[in-house]
Amino acid sequence: MIKKQGRPNVYLSLTYEELGDYVGAKAIVPVKKSWLEALGFNFDEPTPDVAVEKKEESTPIEYKITDFE
Repeated sequence: MIKKQGRPNVYLSLTYEELGDYVGAKAIVPVKKSWLEALGFNFDEPTPDVAVEKKEESTPIEYKITDFE
């Protein structure tokens, strides 16, 4: 018997529903870039900028130092 050489097959096929049973809707799932390109995903388009919350500048607090004797 001839033994297979090379890397073992580490990918499995799951339905989207089956995957959803294990991870939530916002889970990060690593996928190959070539697979996304085969589906028609275009990496050349600029991604929309994520709105960055601006910190509101606080007004300085005024105070006086009082000496107690």
